[in-house]
Amino acid sequence: MHYFCFATFVVFFFFAVLQLVYKKKDLVNYYLAAIFFATGYVFFYYWFFLTDYLRFLPWISYTDIGVTFTIGPFLYFYFLTITGLKRGRCPFFFFHLLPALLSTCFILLANVFNPAV
Repeated sequence: MHYFCFATFVVFFFFAVLQLVYKKKDLVNYYLAAIFFATGYVFFYYWFFLTDYLRFLPWISYTDIGVTFTIGPFLYFYFLTITGLKRGRCPFFFFHLLPALLSTCFILLANVFNPAV
């Protein structure tokens, strides 16, 4: 299982970098790269946890939760883009990422200021 998680992380990271080095990039490529990076990080975190390397960096404990919250909004942005649906000129478009940002900040602050970690 350990090798599967790490190999999956490497594949997702490779696909994310591949989307970013593509010459004719569009918004779709950035959304796909974000999806691949977030999913790859989750698998990297699982590998980190399963191999017990997490004890060397305890302040990143549970950060996979916040990163998981980014996958949904980026999938939503990706599908809106590829289907061509109009989303309007809403200035609050990136409020979809607010739960991910808040939970990651809260978890990092809790890990940093927790003396048990």
